Amino acid sequence: MNIPAVKQHDAVLVASELVTNAIIHGNMGQVDRTVMLNVDIVNEEIVIVVTDEGSGFDLAAIANPTTEANRELSSGRGLWVVRSLAETIIVDCADDQCRVTITIRLS
Repeated sequence: MNIPAVKQHDAVLVASELVTNAIIHGNMGQVDRTVMLNVDIVNEEIVIVVTDEGSGFDLAAIANPTTEANRELSSGRGLWVVRSLAETIIVDCADDQCRVTITIRLS
């Protein structure tokens, strides 16, 4: 399958942001915890799944870092980038695991 360069870039950026968040925020930098990354192409979409061992987060509670009131916040930009590039975002968290699934439409 021929994937447009811009969609390849979007997928790499999204995966990088999600893995970084999983390591820093989900696993709290603990080296004995794991982060799993799965990337697949299904029905003309890139599907990226990142799973960590954290307790999770509320996607709706993440402040928009582009507003005047939130520009000085030290976090939230990565998820804002993910939101802007993804078609869908599903956050599924339990007490000891959090899985974020995003899709990026190829066309």
